[in-house]
Amino acid sequence: MRWNIYIGLVASMVFSFNSLGQSIDVMIERADSCARLADYDCAVSQYEEVLSYHDDVSGTVFVQINNKIADLLYKQGDFQKAYTTYQTALRRAEEDSMMHEKATALEGMSHILWRYGDNVKSIHSAMESIGIYKALIDTASLISSSHILAGIYVSIGELDKAEDIYQSTLHMAKASYDSVGLASCYEYIGIVRFFEERYDQAIHFYMKSLSMNLQIGNELDAGVTYANIGEVYNYMESYDKALTYFEKSEEILQAHQFNSGLIFVHYSAGVSYTQLGEYEQAMDHFQKSLDLVRFTHETREKPEILRLIAECYAKQGKYALAYQYHERYAETDDSLAQVNRNLELLDVMGRYDLEEKEKLNEVLTQENVLRGRELADKETIIAQQYLFGAVLMALLLVAFVLAYKLYRNKELLAEADRTKNKLFGFVAHDLKAPVANIQMLVDMLQDELEEDSKEAHGLVVDINNASHSVSMLLNDLLSWSIAQQRGFAFNPKSVQLKGAVEHCVDLFNNQLAYKSLKVDNQVQEDVLVWMDENALLAIIRNLISNAVKFSSTGGCITIAGAVSDQSGHVLFSIQDDGVGMTPEQLNKILFTSTFTTQRGTANEKGSGMGLNLVKEFVEKSNGELNIASQVEVGTKITIVLKAGE
Repeated sequence: MRWNIYIGLVASMVFSFNSLGQSIDVMIERADSCARLADYDCAVSQYEEVLSYHDDVSGTVFVQINNKIADLLYKQGDFQKAYTTYQTALRRAEEDSMMHEKATALEGMSHILWRYGDNVKSIHSAMESIGIYKALIDTASLISSSHILAGIYVSIGELDKAEDIYQSTLHMAKASYDSVGLASCYEYIGIVRFFEERYDQAIHFYMKSLSMNLQIGNELDAGVTYANIGEVYNYMESYDKALTYFEKSEEILQAHQFNSGLIFVHYSAGVSYTQLGEYEQAMDHFQKSLDLVRFTHETREKPEILRLIAECYAKQGKYALAYQYHERYAETDDSLAQVNRNLELLDVMGRYDLEEKEKLNEVLTQENVLRGRELADKETIIAQQYLFGAVLMALLLVAFVLAYKLYRNKELLAEADRTKNKLFGFVAHDLKAPVANIQMLVDMLQDELEEDSKEAHGLVVDINNASHSVSMLLNDLLSWSIAQQRGFAFNPKSVQLKGAVEHCVDLFNNQLAYKSLKVDNQVQEDVLVWMDENALLAIIRNLISNAVKFSSTGGCITIAGAVSDQSGHVLFSIQDDGVGMTPEQLNKILFTSTFTTQRGTANEKGSGMGLNLVKEFVEKSNGELNIASQVEVGTKITIVLKAGE
């Protein structure tokens, strides 16, 4: 039996050596799975096992795995080991000219240096990684690295610089449809608003970030956002509400072993308990923060924790202990400040020495150039100058001609675009009257038909629906054309919302009867909105048209409108129980300007222009459009508008 086992082991070893490359891939895949499950110890162990086969691991794999190990160590709070691992990856990446891996290592080192309070070196590392990502056109990584740089600016009070970076990355994330980057941008803009003491706006951006992170399954970032929201509520003195968010954050960050974030969560929760007079729980959280600081060596947070402990003891009347911790706070704060000043001084001295050497080299170079010019033939120099002048004049002439052609092409394109928009307007306007006549004649014919002629009656109903769809398309096309020409004059005034809704519902009586749909108009009588009446009618008309189009026979369309008690704005919504939309369809409607269409439940056609027109008119009216939809459940479209007087 033992002999059989021995033979089996030998055979297994031979097979494993023959398939070592495949085994390494399996180990990497297993380590990646552990990392995704937040089992970081398992992941680090598996990655290190891969590195043990150093003779069989390629340079690229070696650097990538070291970067992954460093990322996990950073999340666990082992900053010293993480920094050393990033340095190992950086050296090998520089040797083998692996630019992306080099930038990844620099980005990680920048984050750790910032945590240690070395802002000077942190900024240098972040700037170098940003330069590499720009050269590689890696937008997602560029956004991540730029956020580190902006975070440093926030920590040193340079809010304007941070705001510029966050707005720039927000545009990049929107342009590249980067949901993770977009959620991160909203998070960091919320941080800037917090430091500007604009707490309501901070919560607004945090909530947008939280919603996106939960939607895409980015649990760790959601945990950080919960903590940031709790901090805002602390400053708003809503301590019970703050604790609710801190508890959610602690649960998530603990599951992901994100010790650096847990330091912040614990001492922020301690602040809440201190203000609520629950000092024992406050001290428990402060102690947990200090324990994590000792584990992670993240000394940047230590002075703040000591200051908060001193404040907690003072509130209890334990002034001797408060004084002791205040002294420790002052010593720690002075120590950190001195370290930063020394590091900055060394960096400045190094740059000064480098500049002096460069200046000396420049002076020597200029002297050599002057000596060379003295020995050169003057006639040759003059001839070269004439030649250079002629080439320069030729280049200027070419540049002028190209600039003139570019200007003419721009004018021609603009004129063609204006002509196209006018043509759409003329076509829509000229067809509108004939189509209206056809629709009127069909209505008359429908009234004259005998009840027993069911087939003819059905055909007339189909013709009536088709003519109504064409009429809607012409109205939308005409409105869109006028808006594109910037000729749609928005004249806002107080408009009764219920009257506008009833007028638009009457336009769809035939379609509603054809599909046996019920309209529940819950708009309150006294609700007034402040906007252009024609724009409001176009919005309501298109939303009702879509609700009818995608509702099944016998369904119900609910229309509601009321003044919000909180904001004073009007909340207007149209809800159906139709086919609904997928998240992909929602994103396409909300974040693009393309015309998308699909047939309705009764095979109705559409142009795809309606929702784009609604979105454009809502934006021009300074409103807000929100869409909630679920497949086979229905769609609810909510518009926030300014209340009328």
